[in-house]
Amino acid sequence: VGVVTALTPLIGYQRAAKLAHQALHSHRSIRDLVIEEGLLTKAEVDEALHPDRLSGVNDATSIIVLPGEHDVQGSLEP
Repeated sequence: VGVVTALTPLIGYQRAAKLAHQALHSHRSIRDLVIEEGLLTKAEVDEALHPDRLSGVNDATSIIVLPGEHDVQGSLEP
């Protein structure tokens, strides 16, 4: 159910909270419920919940990028 946090920016807090409640009571996955409700496509859910995206790992460098560490253009802030 915790993965719903990663979807909140995409589907909104109210929908995310509703889905978390549904998942807990129905023992179904957030992924399945999001797709079933038509909120995101399978591809969009897969991208949003991809482990590399959730962990912040950059594929090219294997460096973990935390929010605020890079400016808009991607260079390190002084």
